[in-house]
Amino acid sequence: MTSLNIEKIKSTIDQWEDKERTWAMEYLHKLQLVDTDQAIAPFDRMNPFPARVLKKKMLNGEASNKEVYHLEISLEGSGFTYEPGDILGIHHDNPPRLVQAILSHFHIEGDTPFFYRDHLRTAETILHHLVEITSINAMLLKRYFKHTNHIEIQNLIDNKEEKLAYLFGHDVLDMLHDFPSNITFNQFIAMLTPRYPRLYSIASSSKKVGEQVHITIRTVRYQIKDREREGACSTFIADRIKERQLLPIFIEKNQEFKLPNPIMHPIVMVGAGVGVAPFRSFLQEIDGLEPHKKPDTWLFFGEQKEASDFLYKGEWETFQQSSTLTRIDTAFSRDTKTKTYVQHRMLEQQKLLWEWIHKREANLYICGDKHHMAKEVLQTLSLIAQEQGELSSEEADHYIELLQQEKRLQLDVF
Repeated sequence: MTSLNIEKIKSTIDQWEDKERTWAMEYLHKLQLVDTDQAIAPFDRMNPFPARVLKKKMLNGEASNKEVYHLEISLEGSGFTYEPGDILGIHHDNPPRLVQAILSHFHIEGDTPFFYRDHLRTAETILHHLVEITSINAMLLKRYFKHTNHIEIQNLIDNKEEKLAYLFGHDVLDMLHDFPSNITFNQFIAMLTPRYPRLYSIASSSKKVGEQVHITIRTVRYQIKDREREGACSTFIADRIKERQLLPIFIEKNQEFKLPNPIMHPIVMVGAGVGVAPFRSFLQEIDGLEPHKKPDTWLFFGEQKEASDFLYKGEWETFQQSSTLTRIDTAFSRDTKTKTYVQHRMLEQQKLLWEWIHKREANLYICGDKHHMAKEVLQTLSLIAQEQGELSSEEADHYIELLQQEKRLQLDVF
């Protein structure tokens, strides 16, 4: 962590509104920062920095069925530094409707006091701020079974496929409803996992935006069993965070998704939806290079509808005009009779793509859904190696593995 002049932090806080200024000064006092010119602000995952949200903008058009937000956040006074490819963490609050539903299940009021981890808290505070309630995992199922001896839970734990299917998309209220028991609220909160922050790929270069950091967040909303589910952090941002408010954040380095230094070869970027976020940071970084040092760059981007889901379209066009983005190929799956994805565009351009990869030694980056998109893109790369490189299936897979070992192929998947 960078050493900071504590007066710079305080001068920033002094500009805030009374309520936020009081909270922030108490926060610094809690961290035991002292008035010395060499004070170190230990802002990290455990002690997030209260950052000001400077801008919040919806990126989708009216015809879209998605909600994707672009956030610009001030880092002034934090001491944080970052590079393209790094990660921003956010400490969020849990969805209020889910909190109230759990309180109703246990027939308790939100202001009822309970001990949680040796501290006396209200039930609402515990559920809202301290524990993970929007998802469940195998460990929680096991803990719940130990308290309840519910035979159906044991059957679920013993069946791997059914267990994985149940864990996906369900929350702790589902567990309480699906496997009724006489468990008390004290027992319930004791078995829950502490709330963990959500991590997002940084979508900016500090060389371009200075003491700011930008992120791209897709709001998660879906229905299961006639109940609307809300992504914990994404709906926190979408529904409850406004411009000028404070957001608890931290930054983590990600050495597994980095531009080479220096950049000697072309850059190929493959991203779907919000998976394009780190490539915005890459291109901002490259845009700041001297013209003769800019590499050739190629972006494959996929989404549903061009008219409403072409994230950062204007910026890609600007990058093309400045010779920062050499080529862009897009796939909008809902605009064609047969769904077209980024891997299909890669196959269409496989001859040129293979030339970039094999002859020009391009660096490849893939960002997106690990279960479908990233997996299928890797399979497509293998097919291209077989077709264009005249390799067997095993040889092509080995070629892809070598690219990863050499850091010429890097993935940022979620």
